[in-house]
Amino acid sequence: MRLSHDQLILAGLRALLLGTVFALSLFPLTSYDVWLHLGIGRRIVERMEVPRAAWGCRIYPDREWVAHEWGAQALFHQVHSFGGERGLVLLRAAAATLAAALLLWALSEAGAGPFTGCAATAVASSIGFSQLFWPARPQIFTQLLLPLLLAALLRGRAGKRRVLYGVPILFIPWVNLHGGYVLGLVVIAIFLFADLVQGLFGRQGAAGWRKTLILLLLASTAACLINPYTYRSLVYPFIYYLGEPITAGNIEWNPLVLHQFALYEALIVITAISILLARPGPDLLEGTLAFAFFHLSVISQRHVPLGAMVLAVVLGASWSRWWKAFPDSPVGPIARLGAAIRMSPPRRAGLVLVVMLASFAAIWFSRTPPWWLEKSKWGGGSPLPVAASSFLEREGLTEGLFNQYEWGGYLLYRFPDKDVVSIDGRNDVYGADHIRLYMEAMEGIPTWKDTFDLWEIRVAMISRRSPGWGLRFVLAQDPDWEARFQGENALVFVRKERR
Repeated sequence: MRLSHDQLILAGLRALLLGTVFALSLFPLTSYDVWLHLGIGRRIVERMEVPRAAWGCRIYPDREWVAHEWGAQALFHQVHSFGGERGLVLLRAAAATLAAALLLWALSEAGAGPFTGCAATAVASSIGFSQLFWPARPQIFTQLLLPLLLAALLRGRAGKRRVLYGVPILFIPWVNLHGGYVLGLVVIAIFLFADLVQGLFGRQGAAGWRKTLILLLLASTAACLINPYTYRSLVYPFIYYLGEPITAGNIEWNPLVLHQFALYEALIVITAISILLARPGPDLLEGTLAFAFFHLSVISQRHVPLGAMVLAVVLGASWSRWWKAFPDSPVGPIARLGAAIRMSPPRRAGLVLVVMLASFAAIWFSRTPPWWLEKSKWGGGSPLPVAASSFLEREGLTEGLFNQYEWGGYLLYRFPDKDVVSIDGRNDVYGADHIRLYMEAMEGIPTWKDTFDLWEIRVAMISRRSPGWGLRFVLAQDPDWEARFQGENALVFVRKERR
C-alpha cells in the first residue's frame, strides 16, 4: 500500500517525535534510589521470594514491609545484570518512547487530529520525560500504563468496547510494578462519576456505558488482588501517601511551585481555556480529569508527568471539539484567527515541528547536572562510596554502621547477605521519628551521641562532599572517634574501644 504525500509527512513527523524522545531520555542515572531498587531486586531474584520484612535494615530487620514495587525491582536487577547501567538507561528510554506512542494513541481516541496529537505529545513529553521526573525507577511503569488505560477507556466511551476486556488484565502487572495502579482505578472512577452526574441532568451516555464502567471498576479492583501481598497491596499506597510525616521530608513529594515550570504552567492555562471554549460546552469528564491530575501534581511534584499526560489528552479532546464547531463559534476574533491559520498538511507539519523543537529545547537547555556529576567542582569520580565500602568489608566493619541516607540503597546492593543499613530511601520502613533522629545526628546536634547509643553505632560513613552537615566535623573532634579511612568522597570514622 502506497502512502500519500500527506501521510508520509505525518509518519515522518511521528518518527521524529519518538526518536527525539528516545534520544533525550539517554541521560545518565542520577538517582541514588536506583541502587535501592537494584538491591531489593537482587535479593528477590537470588532468594526467589518477595520480602515480608525490611530486608537489609539493621535496626528494624523484622519490621513488616510491603514491597509494592517488587516486580519492577526484580526486572531492574535482571536488566542491570545483563546490561549494567547502560541497560537501565536503555530501558528507561524505551519506556519513555513507548509512553509517548501510547499518548499519541490516547490523543487520537480523544478526537485530536494527527498534527495536534504530535504537538500535544511533544509538550507533555518535554515536561514528563525530563531528567527531573524520569529516573530509572518503578514509577516509569505508571507513566507508561496510564496513557494506555486512557486510550482504552476513550475508545470504549466511543462505543468500541471490545478493548475494555483487557483493562482488568492490565492491572495485574501494574499492581506488581508500582503503587500508581491506584491512580488507574481513580481514572475509571472519574469516568463513572462523570457519567452518573451527566445522567442526573438528563444527559444520558451510550447505552450500557454506566454498567460497563461499574463492572470494569469492580473487575480491575479484583485484579489488583493478584499479587504476593493480596489485600495489603491495595491498602499500602493509601497508608504511604496519607502518611504526611513520612512523605514530608522527601523533596519529590513537596508541593509544586508553578512558576518554576513555565511550560507546565502554560499547558495548564491553555487546557483550561480550551475546555471553556469547547462546543457545545465544557465536558464534565474532561474537566474532572484535568482538575484531578492538576491538583495531584500541585500537591506533589512527582506527579507532574502524569498531570502533563492527562492535560495533553484533555487539551486534544477539547480543542478538537472546538475546531469542529469552529464555524459557529461566537468568539469572533478567535474565529477569524483560526480561519487565517487553516493550513495545508505541510505547513501544519512545519508548525508542529516548531512546537516540538521549542518543547524539547526547553528540556535540553534547562538541564543542569546535579552536584555529584559536576566534575569541575568536585574533581570527578564516583558519587557512590565504592572505596569506602570495600574498606568496611576488608576490615570487617559492617556491623553497627551509620550511613548517609542517599547511600543506603547502594550499601543494600553491595552487601546482599547482610543487614547493614541504618537508613535508606524506604521512609515507610523507618518512620518519621527515625528520620528526625537521623537528621539531627547529621546536623551534629549534641543529641547525636544518644542516637548513636540507641542504634548501637560503632562505625560512621560520612560524605566529605556535603559541607552543610556538621556530623563529620563533630566526629573529627571527638576523642572517642577516629578517622580510619579518607577516600575521594567518603570518610569512615570508627569508635575507639573503651578500656
